[in-house]
Amino acid sequence: MLGALPDDINLHVVDFCAPDCVGPLAVSSRAQRDLLKKDDLAWCGRLVARWPREGAALCSVRPRATARQLYRAFDTRKDARTNILRRPERCVGNEASKKILYRRDCENADPDRLVFIVCVGPFAGEAEWDPNSDLAAGVRWEPDASETRFDDVKLPEGTEWHRMGSEECEEAVGVHVAQTLHVIDMRTLRCVTLFSDMLTWSVEVMDGYARYALPEDDGNLQAYSSDTAFFRHNLLTEFPEDYGYGRLENLYDAGRLGSVGAYAIEHTMADPTLQLFHDDSGVLRLKHVHVNFAHGSAFVTMRSHIEVSEFFIDMIEQTHDAAWLRAPHPADATAWFDNGNGLADNRRRGVREMGPTPLALADAGAW
Repeated sequence: MLGALPDDINLHVVDFCAPDCVGPLAVSSRAQRDLLKKDDLAWCGRLVARWPREGAALCSVRPRATARQLYRAFDTRKDARTNILRRPERCVGNEASKKILYRRDCENADPDRLVFIVCVGPFAGEAEWDPNSDLAAGVRWEPDASETRFDDVKLPEGTEWHRMGSEECEEAVGVHVAQTLHVIDMRTLRCVTLFSDMLTWSVEVMDGYARYALPEDDGNLQAYSSDTAFFRHNLLTEFPEDYGYGRLENLYDAGRLGSVGAYAIEHTMADPTLQLFHDDSGVLRLKHVHVNFAHGSAFVTMRSHIEVSEFFIDMIEQTHDAAWLRAPHPADATAWFDNGNGLADNRRRGVREMGPTPLALADAGAW
């Protein structure tokens, strides 16, 4: 029956399938199998129809991946784990070993492996590593001036501006420019969401390097949002994603933040900042969005693009692989791992070594 339907209607069937059902569907239906292999234009249409905000940005990633591969990656995305385990090979014991590990990361680095899709309100685009942030890793999206407009943002006038608290700012500005960031590993075609619908809580007016509490007609608006904390460690206790600076300072003072030793904690943050402007006709538009991954330089332990990229690749794998469990370390711990002090087992465990099932192979072949 499916073969008798037009392709556009047939493709709608995919929208109602779980990602792991597409393979069996392709095996059971020749019409669907042929349709799944069709040109990318049809799949781009499905991307935009399924996700009106992110669809066009995902299509722009081609030809690094086909549109149907991007469809599957985005359809199977998960919220990123904010606490991941340090692999045994990354638990170096001294600064010399740390430098060797970093050199290996540099040799294996691929600047195009990760794709960042950033959303601001109803708009989305592909963010790229900021070339001006060599010592402070971050990604940046600068849309064309005509691509965005925020008519619903109502800024207070005159002296009422500086009286706007964080809750008022979230209501007047933040809900209309809420930020979301997705990351896709182009080698494994897995996707995670680093943060979702992050609200702006403070706005300043920028005129060159000067900042004002009151609005200026010719000034850009600098909008600040909350940050999300990410950790890699082998402790049984996990840190919340809103782990505050006061508590981070305590970890820093105690020598816990760092990349040397099994008890050390690696840490980075995702901190979005927007710059908005009024065009000649008075329409409020987005100039750029910058997500800084090295905010709070006294506490962040991963600062460079290479370090942050390696961390995100590891985080994507551990988010999608349920076998990475934060379980107590076994009793036969080596000198590196003392179970009595609350260390977790940092090895992939809990899943039997099995070959791929026929349905898994069929699913992979379908995509």
